[in-house]
Amino acid sequence: MKPLNNIKMKQLKGISFHPSGKVLNDKTGKELKITEKGRFIWKGKSHNLAKYLLLTFKGIEVRNGRIVHLDGNKANFTINNIRYASLQKKSLKPSENDLKNLLKIYFVLPVEFSLKDVFSFRLALSIIAESQLFSQKYKTMENIEIFREYIQYTECPSIRAISQKHGITIRDGQNIINYFLMKLIEETQKNTKHLKIEKSTFLILSKKKIKQSGNFKSRNYEL
Repeated sequence: MKPLNNIKMKQLKGISFHPSGKVLNDKTGKELKITEKGRFIWKGKSHNLAKYLLLTFKGIEVRNGRIVHLDGNKANFTINNIRYASLQKKSLKPSENDLKNLLKIYFVLPVEFSLKDVFSFRLALSIIAESQLFSQKYKTMENIEIFREYIQYTECPSIRAISQKHGITIRDGQNIINYFLMKLIEETQKNTKHLKIEKSTFLILSKKKIKQSGNFKSRNYEL
């Protein structure tokens, strides 16, 4: 497992982390002592081992939050045995206007359009995400698969169902989805600022009609 390059890691220059949970002094090759609370001392400062392992090998930024040892052994710091109790720090929730403005970049929305029309809303999100190559850009980011499932318009799984499938709390699921929605809004606004997009008329179609036609991307939805 290859360590990631990160600015935060440069503050710990002179030591190396191992996926088994060990910390080594690069100069002497000696292993640093890990306290009962899972901390190590470097240059007079105490650091949380688990959080720096997650930063090093999974690119998860050091943040506030409790660490969970999946096997229950608090002395086992192997990288696949540790994670934050909360998978995603609380993310700003996009407002209804934020989401509608995102859709309006690509579509002329009918007056009766509502975000409560889950099928139409997620269909629009999936088209925008595909156009922005969103999944490809964030394919290495943790939890991107949860957002991919959220924008599936054929089944429209609930956040509860997605969370249960991945063994996470509903709050974590909501925070993850909010995080990627805000990223999609930000990316789309940035990438389309200087582009002229020919808007498509967004038709509200039922899942039943779409399935009967056998055509999930009708002419009206093409970009």
